[in-house]
Amino acid sequence: MLRHVKKQRVGMLLVIAFLTALVLTACAAPQPAPPPSAATSAPAATSAPAANTAPTTQAKATQATSAGQPRKGGILNVGLPVDPGTMDPRLQNDTSAANINDLVYNGLIFNDENLQPQPDLAESWENPDPTHWVFHLRKGVKFHDGTELKAADVKYTFESMIDPAFKSPRRSLYAVIQSVDAIDDYTVRFNLSAPYAPLLAYLDIGIVPKAVAEKPNNTLASVPLGTGPFKFVKWDRGNQIVLQRNDDYFKGAPYLDGVVLHIIPDNSVKAVGLESGDLDLIESPMAGSDVKRLKTEAHINVVQTTGLGITYLNINTVDPILSDARVRQAIAWLIDRKTATDTIYEGMDQPGVSPLIPGTWWYSDKVQGIGYDPAKAQQLLAEAGWTTKGPDGILIKDGKPLKLSLRTYDDPNREQLAQFMADGFKKAGIALDITISDFATLTANVQAGKYQLAIIGWLLLVDPDRGFYRQFAPDGDANWEKYSNPKVTDLLTQARTISDRAKRADLYAQAAQIIVNDAPYAFITTQGYVCAYRDRVQGYTVNRSQSIKAIEHAWLSQ
Repeated sequence: MLRHVKKQRVGMLLVIAFLTALVLTACAAPQPAPPPSAATSAPAATSAPAANTAPTTQAKATQATSAGQPRKGGILNVGLPVDPGTMDPRLQNDTSAANINDLVYNGLIFNDENLQPQPDLAESWENPDPTHWVFHLRKGVKFHDGTELKAADVKYTFESMIDPAFKSPRRSLYAVIQSVDAIDDYTVRFNLSAPYAPLLAYLDIGIVPKAVAEKPNNTLASVPLGTGPFKFVKWDRGNQIVLQRNDDYFKGAPYLDGVVLHIIPDNSVKAVGLESGDLDLIESPMAGSDVKRLKTEAHINVVQTTGLGITYLNINTVDPILSDARVRQAIAWLIDRKTATDTIYEGMDQPGVSPLIPGTWWYSDKVQGIGYDPAKAQQLLAEAGWTTKGPDGILIKDGKPLKLSLRTYDDPNREQLAQFMADGFKKAGIALDITISDFATLTANVQAGKYQLAIIGWLLLVDPDRGFYRQFAPDGDANWEKYSNPKVTDLLTQARTISDRAKRADLYAQAAQIIVNDAPYAFITTQGYVCAYRDRVQGYTVNRSQSIKAIEHAWLSQ
């Protein structure tokens, strides 16, 4: 049964770029140009595909190349799939919020297209011993209200995130930070409780102004105030977010007058918007048929590569039915990943195996995944006591039918996937009641434990820790399924404290195999990443982490 909590928008809700440009151009004076930027399914048991088989197909270009000299002016129109849950970077928990972080804020570092940390607000740093990091800040950097960024702002940003009372959804990423010292106005020292290998990768989080953020009723959740290349103008919820150029940006004012981020949940509507010229740049999620069509368009560039994300079925392990690992494993064996990736995702994603991402340094092809085997699933369900079928074909135990609820959000691919799974599960004697909502409603219910099964995705997995510790450690702030395995916890804790990549990769592979076997998640796909943009977008470097920070260097040829 398919139920919609929120009716999906099917029409284009785009603002005419010309009119928007008039509004924003009136607010921004010309500035010097910035410097260039640095149907048969898989067999019963499957191994993860080798790293070199990850999709790396690229169409036309991986970077918008220059067609003449950069020019100033113009509005860049970008399509986003969901509204941000919040604009406070310390509380962000979705890719749209991360995109606000990219454009309105700066972190101490940023992760470039090769996932290497690069200087941002910090011009340099050192690691004098395993538990201390010292960062030297740029001088003269100003927040959008004109106040100068100081070490006290950095200290406040991170110490607020590690405060349990603040309830940052990213707290577990930074919990190893015991304190931050402002040595002077431009030097900060991070004091750690243990060596922490992922630290640099996580310091791209936007720094907030202490004087504003410490106020009890601050409005950073709806009115972001950063140091970034673009200033916040307005947020028309569910429709668009308007940003204008920051003329005082410490790296030099952007070429663009501004950026308009359009909230468009319908992937095909986004593609049509790009074709019509109403949009200039869109990213995953995208329908495979739309990607194929866009590749034939003369004035559109399409970049397709392996992504840094997974699509998975989150299984509530404390639910009375799903607390039985055999039931969770049976559910995982009932997902026909190959057919799903071939049909719903049209080959853009790969069948999911584990939390490990192909094409990364931490990937291992030794992890054995769960494939598609209805007979194996039936055996496991029978072992769990689900042996009798009612007249409707649904399994019964202790007089109760095997009926489960499944949640996801109003993304067309996720909706199709939910129905595809429901059809397959019914044949095995499991009834699924599907609820489709907006993204915010989905995440609120899952975080509150008000679910049994949920189709969700993880993105921005720039370090293996980001796809493991939050999700599978007992104190992880994204361990919504309440999974706990002492061996996994020990492996993930060890992996955080050593810097040797080969040793870290081995520990994550061990943890991944245990997690696959315990089945708190059923891994559905390893996501591909697609970015498509019009030829007039120049100077933009695609980042498969889905960061759009490179917009600060982009310009429009017409």
